[in-house]
Amino acid sequence: MEAIQNGISFKLLKDYPQYFSEWSSFIISAWASETTKPLYEDHFKWMMQSDNVIPTWGVLLKDNEVIGCCGLIVNDFNSRMDVWPYLAAVYIDESQRGAGHAKTMINTMVQIGFDLGFKDIYCASDLVEFYESLGFKHIGKTYHPWGENELLVISSLEE
Repeated sequence: MEAIQNGISFKLLKDYPQYFSEWSSFIISAWASETTKPLYEDHFKWMMQSDNVIPTWGVLLKDNEVIGCCGLIVNDFNSRMDVWPYLAAVYIDESQRGAGHAKTMINTMVQIGFDLGFKDIYCASDLVEFYESLGFKHIGKTYHPWGENELLVISSLEE
């Protein structure tokens, strides 16, 4: 994927297997605990071997250094398994927060989902106002093993 703005680019892991180890390690360090680390490692291993369009994961780069990540996955560990794909594991390095990088990254990944042919992209989060500012609509609740969360959707048809 081309540069989004000066020094900022978003790239999908599947398109750059030569960076798989570095980029997947960033995502794992952002999200995994010692207990869940094997889940993430196995997930990424099989994703790279799959011809399916999702799951797909991307990283946000600033001057070729990874500063953020997010994915499109089938389910974000929640009760609403009837809808997909989910925008998941959105993360921006603490030193890079407040500069609009999360919005840039999310908008890019959502557009990738639309380009893949999905009409809707879902997100389970408690950051309702933030996601609404990006065009997502609050549509209800979903339940994770660790508690409830809000369910949001953005549609390519709403543009």
